[in-house]
Order: sequence, then C-alpha cells, then structure tokens
Amino acid sequence: AFNAPNGIPMSQVDLNTGESTWHKWNKNVLLAEAGTLQVEFRHLSRTLGNDTYQKVADKAMAAVLEASGGRGLVPLFLTRGTPLKFVGKHYSFGAMGDSYYEYLLKQWLQSGKREDHLKNLWKTAMEEMMSELVKTTPSGLTYIAEKDNGKIKTKMDHLTCFVPGMLMLGSH
Repeated sequence: AFNAPNGIPMSQVDLNTGESTWHKWNKNVLLAEAGTLQVEFRHLSRTLGNDTYQKVADKAMAAVLEASGGRGLVPLFLTRGTPLKFVGKHYSFGAMGDSYYEYLLKQWLQSGKREDHLKNLWKTAMEEMMSELVKTTPSGLTYIAEKDNGKIKTKMDHLTCFVPGMLMLGSH
C-alpha cells in the first residue's frame, strides 16, 4: 500500500493478491487516511523491534505536514502526486478529517512528548478551529461547524463528537 513515491498509502489493499489501488469514487487522497496510521504503525515497530512500519507511516505524515505549510486547519483532500498538495477548501473535524487532528496530539504523546512540532501544529489547529469553526446556535448550543469554499455549514458531523475528549487529553 505504501508504493506511491510521496509515501502516502493507497486506500485499498486486496488481501488475496496484495495489490494496492486508490479509491475509485474519489481522485484524491483523504486527509484522515494519510494521517491516521502513525500511532498503530509506530507501536507495531516498537513491539516487533522492526522500524520498517514506523518509517513508512512517518514518511506519509511528513508528506502531509510539508503540504500543510504550517497551517493548522487543512482541507480534507490531497493530491496523489508528488509533491503532495492540498486541494479544495472543505474543512471538517468530521468524516475524512477527524482523526488527522487527533493523531497529531497522540503522536506527540506517544513520542514521550518529544516531537514538539506535532504538538505545536495541533495547538495551531485547535486555535484555528476555535476561531473559525466553533459556533453557537440562537438557542445557545455550541457546535463545531464545517467550512466549505469559505462558507460556514451550520451542521456538525457526528464524528466531530470526539473533539471534547481530544481537547481534554491535550489539556494535560
């Protein structure tokens, strides 16, 4: 799955043949797919005493971080080419984006709080989320909206419900 030159894993693996392919329904890489293998692959490498798994996962994350250019909030889609680039202007903590933000924090924690660039990018993302996406309904309910092409979508994806727990984890 990690045969792409940019290090991003292809989205599907045929377990019968071992052949990797990209999604057929979308010509882009999903943010959550590219940025959510690292914790498990790093743990696998440590458990097996074989750094191969961490190296491929870290290469994928390095490509995403380079494409981010230091931005906290990033769009949901990336190109498949090299260098990796973000495409579109759809921002969400819901489906296709949620775990990228969670894994920035978890990788920092997993590293023994040594990889400060991950913590700092997570903090930037949280600050941008608070200023751009946290909204309040007329009746006083607070939610995390999505933004698409510069316009706020007044809805909250159910997968965004992880954010309060992530914020609590990050507060320690």
